[in-house]
Amino acid sequence: MAKRALVWMCLLVSWLHAQSALEQAARLEQAGNLMQAQELLGQAAARPGIAESEKSQWLFAVERLRRLPLDYALTREKLAAQLTAGIEDFDISEIDAWEKSGRLDFRLIEGAKYYHASSRSNLFFRYPDLKARRLHPEDDSEFERNILAYCRQVKAAGEKTRDLYVLPTRFRATLHLQVPPDAVPAGETVRCWLPYPRAYPFQTDIELIEAAPAVAWIAQPLSDSRALYLEQQARSGQPVDFSVQFEYTSWATCSDVDPREVKPCDESSGLYRHYTAEKAPHVLFTPELRKLAGEITAGEKNPYLKARKIYDWVTANLVYSYMIEYSLIDNLSMFAYKNRYGDCGVQGFLFITLCRIAGVPARWQGCWMFFPGEKTIHDWAEIYVEPYGWLPVDPYEGGWAVHEITSLPQTERTFLRDFYFGNMTAWRMAANADFGAPLYPQKTHFRSDRVDFQRGEVEWDGGNLYFNERSFTWKVEPVDGNK
Repeated sequence: MAKRALVWMCLLVSWLHAQSALEQAARLEQAGNLMQAQELLGQAAARPGIAESEKSQWLFAVERLRRLPLDYALTREKLAAQLTAGIEDFDISEIDAWEKSGRLDFRLIEGAKYYHASSRSNLFFRYPDLKARRLHPEDDSEFERNILAYCRQVKAAGEKTRDLYVLPTRFRATLHLQVPPDAVPAGETVRCWLPYPRAYPFQTDIELIEAAPAVAWIAQPLSDSRALYLEQQARSGQPVDFSVQFEYTSWATCSDVDPREVKPCDESSGLYRHYTAEKAPHVLFTPELRKLAGEITAGEKNPYLKARKIYDWVTANLVYSYMIEYSLIDNLSMFAYKNRYGDCGVQGFLFITLCRIAGVPARWQGCWMFFPGEKTIHDWAEIYVEPYGWLPVDPYEGGWAVHEITSLPQTERTFLRDFYFGNMTAWRMAANADFGAPLYPQKTHFRSDRVDFQRGEVEWDGGNLYFNERSFTWKVEPVDGNK
């Protein structure tokens, strides 16, 4: 008994030491002393007898602080210059006012104040009064008309054929990831994972056309994050290049759900249990989100209509914002709840979490979208509705129709908002069916993106190569005859 008590005492002392280190590191980070915080966390990771899983958590806390300044690299002088060039009648004193009111995202880093790189764009996204003062706004009217026309074609095709999947288009994708010369010592093996289309009913006939070097591994078609794996040795003075090209057929989705035909999902099924469960760290049923989900869906029993109520709330109450890297945020759904803004993935997380709390199976999906006039990494969601199956939901696009479109009348904006609940364009590529899904072969070092898989991952024995340590480009175009 005395020996067991001693073991427990040692464990308690170790835990208290760890909690103290976390609290001290948090205070140091808040004060902008990132190097001191990293040193403290590194010492905690080096404690003798620490489990490998715990050590990994401490080491990532160090890595997180290394990454943070890359997202907050904008000085006050550079921000002021951007705002002067972009906002009518801008006065420098407004920076201080916007800081105090929470309109500007900034961090103290080693004694200086730095702002989020996308601060100016985010002011326009989040605050209508500043958007109205924007100098030289982009004219998106042609794109808005074109996407509206295409979405109407999708609905018309669905009404004609009564099929869920319509208007197939063949696409060819070209990807290139490059590691700069001498970033990895000569002779060392560089390992690379690139996104590849996952098998879905709306994503078929997937074909690898070419790759350099040759692909060493292709993940299974139903992998939660599907990737091509390649590797090659670094050579002195030369970049390390990975290039692939593939084709696939993408189908637009056009659903025709009659809420009266919707049936409750079998709560004993594996599908229901899996897709209505919490998944740390970004899908957690916090008291705040439980309360919100209850308020939004109060009195509603139909799972499809529950999801629609949640979609309407998210698209009405969240506005778009560029984000810092996901690996720097503890809980993305709570971030959306607290701030009422976020990018496509953040909005998707809040939608998925609220649906799961309400008993509606929901899951993550995404990689890219590239309708003519846009090209971006992108995430959205799916909900499971019995007897219709999985249906796409894109909260970001619905919110775009509500908050961003300016050239279309309200009826057409409403049409687009409604379209993205249960319908989807073909101009997408989905590599993911879950967030934080493992890659195969398994990565040895920390991922650049611990949540998503859109821009590839690359490492060598000496460590991960973060986004600023390599380049990644991609393009997707219709194959001739499919334009």
